[in-house]
Amino acid sequence: MLFNAAAARVLACPANEAIGDSNDRFIPQRFRSEFSAGVRGLDHSRTMSGNWGLWGLRATGEEFPMEASIAKVESAGKKFITAVIYDIRERMVGEQRLRESEVRFRLAAQAGKMFAYEWDAATDVIVRSPESVQILCIDEGTPLSGQQAMARVHPDDRERLVVAMAALSPEKPTLKLTYRIIRPDDTVIWVERQSRAHFNEQGGLRRIVGMVADITERRRAEQVLADMTRKLVEGQEQVRARIARVASR
Repeated sequence: MLFNAAAARVLACPANEAIGDSNDRFIPQRFRSEFSAGVRGLDHSRTMSGNWGLWGLRATGEEFPMEASIAKVESAGKKFITAVIYDIRERMVGEQRLRESEVRFRLAAQAGKMFAYEWDAATDVIVRSPESVQILCIDEGTPLSGQQAMARVHPDDRERLVVAMAALSPEKPTLKLTYRIIRPDDTVIWVERQSRAHFNEQGGLRRIVGMVADITERRRAEQVLADMTRKLVEGQEQVRARIARVASR
């Protein structure tokens, strides 16, 4: 009875060709019996979605994932079925990309020895991704507060971190810092922390989100390189000193 312009656009079918025809023409053959049963068993309203395997069929023969909000109404003693359909292909593609992105992040985090975290200023609670267990050696189910995390920072690095955090502001909300952490088993690791602070309208700190990476191996490599460079410089100085002594004779 009614086939508006949006329906004509989504289903690629003019209203004069759709009105009076069966709705089955807009449902792929493999879904028709399920769709019809869902409509017949309708009491008042129901939402059916492509997320659960419902697809539509355009007049061009192209299938697309759809969401249909269907309602049964009565007027003047007659029963009517109204349906509002949505082409949700872009939404499903977006959701799939988000899932893939999350998987890529998880793999990158595991390979790169890093984890994500969020600290709530009001509760002092830190929520962290599962990868934190490998780095911090603290069970995922063990609550962790900002105060407890700060206590794990090496005493020689703690003041530097406190000063950096105190300097965060709406104008300068980012932080990037390397420092040492003491694990529960007393081993010491180097981490690189990159964070962004979020503030309320009054400028008060609300939360901090960011990434923490274990850079212990990198720091060791840097130290080895620094030692080699120092020894090379010392060797060169010794050679120059010998040459100077020989030249002075």
